[in-house]
Amino acid sequence: MAFQCTKSGTVFLWRGNPNCHAAQKFVRNWLRANSPIYPVVWGPDNARLKGNLGECIAFCCMEFAFGRLPHCLAANALKTLSNISRPGIDLLWIGFAPDPSDDFMIQQEVKTTTDLSLAYASALLTDYRKSFGSDPNVTLNTHLQAFKSKLKYEWRRPDLVDRVNALQAPTPKQADRLLIFPTLVHDANSEDPVLKLTAIEMELTASGWQKIKTWSIAFNGLENHLKSMAEDA
Repeated sequence: MAFQCTKSGTVFLWRGNPNCHAAQKFVRNWLRANSPIYPVVWGPDNARLKGNLGECIAFCCMEFAFGRLPHCLAANALKTLSNISRPGIDLLWIGFAPDPSDDFMIQQEVKTTTDLSLAYASALLTDYRKSFGSDPNVTLNTHLQAFKSKLKYEWRRPDLVDRVNALQAPTPKQADRLLIFPTLVHDANSEDPVLKLTAIEMELTASGWQKIKTWSIAFNGLENHLKSMAEDA
């Protein structure tokens, strides 16, 4: 397997298996097969591309963890190397179970940083606050509305719309079938990601979020691996 997942406290640690190059090769192969634009030049102004690649890596790890979930709305992961970075929920997964009472959704926000201090990790809190905030353009319920439109008109599954309605909630505390995966993609030589992500989890719990799984995805020399992924070199 290209990735392996272990656990430290409550934090899930994703690492390359047997090494980072194996994980990079897996993501590069995924990009070759699925990216409509590939490869691209890794230029000096690459913050947008870096973030998109982080979302793509998280997408690949999620499929490793759960297999191919039925439906996913992705802000940028499925168009990783385009010259835009769309706002909104990074990855929204909906799982339809044989018993509708077991349906669930996963909201995965991803931050990618090559800063060894991992200070950028705190931006995960901002993203999750927006999900039940006052801006209707970025709330979870707005994304679920878009998801229902895809079910009806793109995927031709209007029979599933009411099941999505049952997943909606006005606050994190009432969203009892929502799992959140705050995910940090970072350099393996950074400060301890477990301390950073544990603090984030504690703050999210205090804000009413119920089901939280924090992820650390690390590459040794992340900047170089991202460049190789983008340029297929």
